[in-house]
Amino acid sequence: MTYSRRTRAVSAGRRRRLLAASLAVSLLASCASLPTVPSPPLPPEGAVPSWERVAEGIGYARLGLESPPLQLHALRIDLDAPGVEVVVTPGSGKLGRTRGRTLSSFAAAFDCAVAVNGGPFSPSFAVAGESMTLAGLAVSKGRLVSAPDPRYAALVFPVSGGARVVEQSATLDLGQLYDAVGGFFVVLESGRVVGRGGKREPRTAAGVSGNGRILYLLVADGRRRESVGLSEAETGAWLASLGAVDGLCLDGGGSSAMCLRRAGAATRVVNVPMHGGLPGWQRVLGDCLGFRAQP
Repeated sequence: MTYSRRTRAVSAGRRRRLLAASLAVSLLASCASLPTVPSPPLPPEGAVPSWERVAEGIGYARLGLESPPLQLHALRIDLDAPGVEVVVTPGSGKLGRTRGRTLSSFAAAFDCAVAVNGGPFSPSFAVAGESMTLAGLAVSKGRLVSAPDPRYAALVFPVSGGARVVEQSATLDLGQLYDAVGGFFVVLESGRVVGRGGKREPRTAAGVSGNGRILYLLVADGRRRESVGLSEAETGAWLASLGAVDGLCLDGGGSSAMCLRRAGAATRVVNVPMHGGLPGWQRVLGDCLGFRAQP
């Protein structure tokens, strides 16, 4: 069979159109097969936590996302509620030193309804009862446990009541602090997220309301397939979604832990600590923050 020049030209054009259509279909198919990129683990807009009563003035909420997978635990503490009392790990007799405890043993020993890990310390691997060195401010019942470290921020509980987030580099009247725990960096300031991005990790954070009378504590699980953790900036966003105006990160990583005890029940850890990369293994901590409360 022979073709004219015109017929050959039409056939060539048709082949080009068919080839283009085939490529387009292939590209669409390949795009459809690509994995969906998860959005950042930020709080859903307008979401309101459902607070479950733990004790007088204290509520607990479990939060999370499916994509990316994220598991969070939050506490809302009314510092003006009758019977609510702050507990910070006491000193061991030498400035900057405490005796190490797991969070659950701390909470049980000091009769706390709820507790979280506090500020940074060393060594990271220790046994219960070992002498621990704190990095930054700590005050327990009006007694200075550890001096301020100007690199970091802190959560302080003034004698006058309430709570505040402060920079440890600021001039602090330590005599006016009844309790305090040091932390790392401010992630929420006057309602504005100021934390850095970067790597997602297990996080423990604290935030306060505008009047300083409501305290929010947040623990984000991480280093697990079931929970990716948070960056500092994402931690600030979650604190803001809870109702905080100012907030900071406490110690995190393998130290991050939260426990609670309801009336008539034993103290239990509600998150999944990741000390040493082992799910559920509690780290021996140098500094803890707890709250006593009426049932």
